[in-house]
Amino acid sequence: MFDEVNRQLEEYFGKWRALIAARQDERNKEFFERLKPTAVGWKVADFDEYRRLLEEWRGACDIIVEKWMNERWVAKLHLKDATLNGGIEIVKIMQRRPGSEDKLGLDHVDFLDMEETNTKAILQEENDIQWTEEKNGNCEWISLWFEGTEAKLRPETILDVARQDLLEVNNQKSDGQKIRNSGAGNRCGHFGCRIVMALDLVFITGNQNKADFLAKWLGHPVAHHKLDLDELQSLDLREVVEHKARQAYGLLKKPVLVEDASLSFAAMGRLPGPFIKWFLEELGLEGLCRLALSLPNQEAHGRVCYALYDGTAIKFFEGEMHGRIAPEVRGKGGFGFDPIFINDGYDITRAEMDEETYAKTSYRTEALAELKRYLDSVA
Repeated sequence: MFDEVNRQLEEYFGKWRALIAARQDERNKEFFERLKPTAVGWKVADFDEYRRLLEEWRGACDIIVEKWMNERWVAKLHLKDATLNGGIEIVKIMQRRPGSEDKLGLDHVDFLDMEETNTKAILQEENDIQWTEEKNGNCEWISLWFEGTEAKLRPETILDVARQDLLEVNNQKSDGQKIRNSGAGNRCGHFGCRIVMALDLVFITGNQNKADFLAKWLGHPVAHHKLDLDELQSLDLREVVEHKARQAYGLLKKPVLVEDASLSFAAMGRLPGPFIKWFLEELGLEGLCRLALSLPNQEAHGRVCYALYDGTAIKFFEGEMHGRIAPEVRGKGGFGFDPIFINDGYDITRAEMDEETYAKTSYRTEALAELKRYLDSVA
C-alpha cells in the first residue's frame, strides 16, 4: 500500500508543479512554491476496507487518532520511521460517506503556509483557480480544485487539530460532559475522538453486528476475526469464555477479546444458559417460545461475558438483563434471541426496539462500559 500511495502522490505533485508553473505573477508563484505538503487524504469504500488499511499501516505509525465524524470513520496516522513523496509524514484514512460516489484512493493533499501569507488575497488574483473557504469543528482551511484533484491549505496540520479535539474530550470528561457528535459517538453516549495505539487487540467473532456494536461503544473500530474454537461444555459462562480466549490467543499470539452469552429460563434453573446457541439451532426461535409457554412461568435472564487475554492476565467484563420470553417471535432488529426477549418494564421484544432503547437496555451496555473504562485506563 505504501508504494501505491507514493505512486498516486507522484502523479498529484506533477499536476501541482504544473499549476505553479502556470502562475504569471512571480510573487504568487513564490507563495505556491512555499506551501509545505504535510498530509495525504486517502479515501476507502467502506468500513471493512477502512479497518483493513488501518491494520496494515498500524505498525508503521507512532500516533493514530480516530474520530467518528459526518457519518463515517476518519483516522489520522503519523508515520514514525518513513516519509512519503513530498516529505509527507501524515496519512488521513477516510471512510467514504454512505451513499457517496466520491472517487477512491488519493483524495487531497494538505499544505501548510508557514509564513501566514494573506492567502485569500493571492487566490483572488488567480482567476483560473477554483477555491472555497471551509470549516468543520476545530478545522478551518481553503480548498483548491485543479486537474480533477484537491489541495487543502491549512494554518496548522491535521494532527494539531486532532490534539485540540483530544484536549476538548479530556476537558469535557473532567466536567462530566459528553461530546454531542452525530453518529456512533453520540448514539452510544461516548467520546468520538481518541488515541488508539495502546492495545492492539482482536475481537474474536464472525458476527458483523456484534463487531459493529463493539466499535460504536468503544468509539473506534476494532479488528475482528472469525475462528473455529472448541466450545467448553459448561454452565459457567466465565469458564466458557476463558477457554475460548486462551485458545484464540494461542492461535493469533496477540491480545484477544472473546464474548459469549447465555439465556436462562427461571423455571429451568440455569438452562439453557451458555447452551442457548444449540437450543436456537435445534428448536429455532419459535420452538423456544413454545418451550417457554410450556413452563410454569416465562421469566428469563440473559448474561454476557467478555474476556480480554493478552497472554499473561485474563480480565472479565460482564452484564445481565432480566425479562421474559415473548409468546411469539416479534421484530426484525438485533440478533440472537432478541426477537423473543422482552426486557423488564417493556412490552416489546428487543428486536422491536429503536437503536437508542436497544443500547440502553442491552446487557452488553454494562459489560462494554466496564471494558471501555479499562481500555481507557491503559491507553
